[in-house]
Amino acid sequence: DVGGGDVWKNLSSLFWDVQFERFSYTADAGFVFFGESTAADARPATLFHTNHRVGYKLSASIEPFIALDYERQGSWTNRNTGVKVAASRETTAGVGVYFSYYGNQSITVRYSRGVSGEDHGLTDSFNLKYAYAW
Repeated sequence: DVGGGDVWKNLSSLFWDVQFERFSYTADAGFVFFGESTAADARPATLFHTNHRVGYKLSASIEPFIALDYERQGSWTNRNTGVKVAASRETTAGVGVYFSYYGNQSITVRYSRGVSGEDHGLTDSFNLKYAYAW
């Protein structure tokens, strides 16, 4: 029981960041690999994800952005019950504002909504993130 669940996960991704005078583009893409689940008597299928942000710098500290995210997980079978878990996917669009201050701190406010999906609950979320870099 590592991390409060019955299965380990390895999230591996690549991140890139392109900055222009007024525009910015940040993104990542990667996979989540799962270990064996004792509760489901199975190994959940690998999940692929990618997240993209395009921002416009109004000033050195305020940057509104649009976002597009995608994830897909393959199907897998619970060996104990024989029940097949369907493959799933979701595409999410969002808007937000990034506030940077003191050079090493930021707050991001974002709203995201699922725009398409299959065998996956659609996202409808408001997110707030504080980051401190040292």
